[in-house]
Amino acid sequence: MSASAVSSTSAYSVTLNKKTKDTRVGILFKKYHEGVKVADISKGGIALHSSLRVGDKILSIDGKEVTDMTAKQAASLLRSTLGQVEIVAESTNSSINKVGHSAESTPLLISTSTMNSDSTSTTTTTSAFEKKSWTWKDSFQDHCRVLVHLPLIFAAPLFLSPKDLETIHLSINSVNDCQFCGNLHGELGRMAGLENEALTSDEENLAHDVFADFGYTFAKNNGFGTEVRTKYDEIVAAHGGFAGLSAEGIGYFMLWASLTGNTIKSFLEGTLRGSTKPGSNVIFEIFFVLYYGPLVIISVLLSVILKIFPSGMPTFFHVVFSLFLATVSSFWIVPYGILSILMLPCITGTRSIMIAPAGGYLP
Repeated sequence: MSASAVSSTSAYSVTLNKKTKDTRVGILFKKYHEGVKVADISKGGIALHSSLRVGDKILSIDGKEVTDMTAKQAASLLRSTLGQVEIVAESTNSSINKVGHSAESTPLLISTSTMNSDSTSTTTTTSAFEKKSWTWKDSFQDHCRVLVHLPLIFAAPLFLSPKDLETIHLSINSVNDCQFCGNLHGELGRMAGLENEALTSDEENLAHDVFADFGYTFAKNNGFGTEVRTKYDEIVAAHGGFAGLSAEGIGYFMLWASLTGNTIKSFLEGTLRGSTKPGSNVIFEIFFVLYYGPLVIISVLLSVILKIFPSGMPTFFHVVFSLFLATVSSFWIVPYGILSILMLPCITGTRSIMIAPAGGYLP
């Protein structure tokens, strides 16, 4: 690191304590002409309470200059560090559109790692409460949405490549931060070729950035609004209508999966410790955990089993496994979805399944 860069009046250093390589940092990088910048700092990461700010330029990580690196190279460097890691940054006093990023922004950045295992109980409870999870009303409304999208969920592996599928999954989870989903789809992403430098060439980035944009924007907006529709239209323009509809189905599938995991984590790390998340209630959480607990256990077991598989598995394997996941999940989605449809006339919640849907599947 050059002395002039460090001595700049706008430069500062931050030291993060990565006690393990899997410690969640929670920084999203994006490459600009002037270098790598902070595009987002997510909740639950150790960088959240540091002096790093969105828009600041990263000068070095662990003593290594990153100005000429890509976002993925900087992310890989940060992920490989351990212990006291110094990040030198430069305050630019500029903002970055945190939604309008691409695959070069690396939405997969450290989002597949688990939370810091050394967190105190208070910190763990706070982190669980900060994550998006369901109230009983919204769980009914969202289950209606995922139920009607089941045909698209089953069709998606036939119209999207494994990389495209896992890019959407992991981009959504970079926002919703479900530990169970991160572990499972982190392994599937690795097997599809998304780990580390998988998307290094400009050609590959251009091929996948619309799916990363869609997933990230979908999660930020819970599948609603004009921004999501814009990203959906970009997929249709680049890859066709079936790809757009498939991405829409996978978006709702991952929204369901991540909120399911976070709701269970909220119970385990909050209610069981005597502190129920505001807006939720104990009866709903107990019912939810009893109903979805077996599925989460299956997810955890699959995550462990997938570790033995190598990277670069053939497309056929991913298609079969995706259909297997959809089939297993439907055993829980369908009954809950039918109950949700019956309950809808009694619910006046915060969302409606028919308001500004993501794409062309719902009217």
